[in-house]
Amino acid sequence: MRSTTTHALLVIEIVVLMLQSQGASQDIKSLEANCYQDQIRVGTTSSSSLWEAGYFWSPLGGGMDRDVWALGEFNGNLIAGGQFTIAGGTSARFIAVWDGNMWGPMASGMSGQVNDLAVYNDSLYAAGMFDSAGGVPVNYVAAWNGSSWLSLGSDMDDITEVLKVYHGALIVAGRFNYAGGVPSRFIAEWDGSQWDSLSSGMNGYNRALLVYHDTLIVGGVFTQAGGVSANAIAAWDGVSWSNLGSGMQIQGDNPSVNCLAEFGGHLVAGGYFSTAGGIPANNIAMWDGNVWSPLGAGMNGAVYSLVVHDGRLIAGGAFTQAGGLAVNNIASWDGSTWDSLGLGIYGGAGIAYVFTLLSYRGYLVAGGFFLEAGGIPAQHIAVWGCCAGTTGNVDSDAEDVVDISDLSALVDFLFFGGAISSCFQESDVDESLAIDISDLTLLVDFLFFGASLPACM
Repeated sequence: MRSTTTHALLVIEIVVLMLQSQGASQDIKSLEANCYQDQIRVGTTSSSSLWEAGYFWSPLGGGMDRDVWALGEFNGNLIAGGQFTIAGGTSARFIAVWDGNMWGPMASGMSGQVNDLAVYNDSLYAAGMFDSAGGVPVNYVAAWNGSSWLSLGSDMDDITEVLKVYHGALIVAGRFNYAGGVPSRFIAEWDGSQWDSLSSGMNGYNRALLVYHDTLIVGGVFTQAGGVSANAIAAWDGVSWSNLGSGMQIQGDNPSVNCLAEFGGHLVAGGYFSTAGGIPANNIAMWDGNVWSPLGAGMNGAVYSLVVHDGRLIAGGAFTQAGGLAVNNIASWDGSTWDSLGLGIYGGAGIAYVFTLLSYRGYLVAGGFFLEAGGIPAQHIAVWGCCAGTTGNVDSDAEDVVDISDLSALVDFLFFGGAISSCFQESDVDESLAIDISDLTLLVDFLFFGASLPACM
């Protein structure tokens, strides 16, 4: 077996030969020193725009047999939760983990639907409609330590909807009235050992949480927070509740804020409403700290999920128009206009919902109730990106073949300012979210020493 030093020298020699073949005068001793000290970062780049030609929707490992309601990341792996019991053809009750190649269960899973996921104190927390996790009795919330599920004491008396870490505590919101025996109307906090209320809570249930400018923003279906008038959205500063103007309204129905995000320094709320702060705003609106404003003409249906990805705000839900543009349940906002993501996401009989979105390792992942994404079958989960097969097609040839021309293209990019594929994921060979010398090393390992390349999502 080659020693680490011998291996590094072989990589360096191959790179130097390629540099010299392209007319570079490069001191091999200097190159060795830089490589060993991990100082070569020439040409490091961030993700290129996902809105160029060549980006597409793809399924993820066969998908699920039922809806996906929650997406998260834990220990570098993608986690999905929802109503499903099968993931990628494998039994996985209501929660599953994607390791980059296949779906797998997390112990024996849950007894019911998972609504949200969050990481707190090095554990993954799940909220939902279950009374057992991995065979352990729990009440609507549980913690995964990497190998087994744990209870949080006596937990809640009813369904939990959403989780968020705020001021060192885990905030849990939903449809409950008690948390660990403590009166907590629809929202409570867990400090790692005990439950506490957030003043007198709400008079209705909660669906969304966001930390914004060191304040916890809560969205849902309510008209009061801590006794303060607050229509579907409120703010908690750690001591008391306040409203955000007159909040949301919709004629003849109860308004709802289903999701929250920060974009361009402003707070964005999505849901089911027709006005925000008295201003017409169709199901999505922006708060600048003083007043609400619409995002173009908004959507013609409810918005259920928001995420910032590649510098754009992505909205998912149940709508066919965004800003007057025909879309299918998902759209992107660049700060001034709405745009589609390919053919979008849709299902049988025209019914589809995007319930959750996650920006994960340079990809956009969408989960919900749907059967197709971008015109191809995708069972309730899909990925928007540009990488096909494995990473490494740096020169973006149509056959998606990884060969010496890709190595040449990467050397040209790193040392001579050359062009590479517009697909960031293809050139980020080691999936480190940076294009640098480590990608070159892995590509050399693959081409000359039998190493494997990471599979695309």
